[in-house]
Amino acid sequence: MGSSEISVDLARTVGGVDIIVGDDNISTAQLKVGVNYEANDSLDIYGEIWGQAFDDFTIGTINFTDCGMSGISLGLRVKV
Repeated sequence: MGSSEISVDLARTVGGVDIIVGDDNISTAQLKVGVNYEANDSLDIYGEIWGQAFDDFTIGTINFTDCGMSGISLGLRVKV
């Protein structure tokens, strides 16, 4: 749980809609679940699934609702 600042620094027209420069502070939440496998004494293999949700926000005259993102991470950790 935390907060984020959304900032637009570039005024453009997208699909006939003017996007105005602006910013907004919003609440955010992130959930992450993962597994770790110790392949040997110096190497771990891991995987994570995560999702992040954002509070509704407004930049200029455009309202953004139900925004979020998710992802999957796979990787190796080398122990030194």
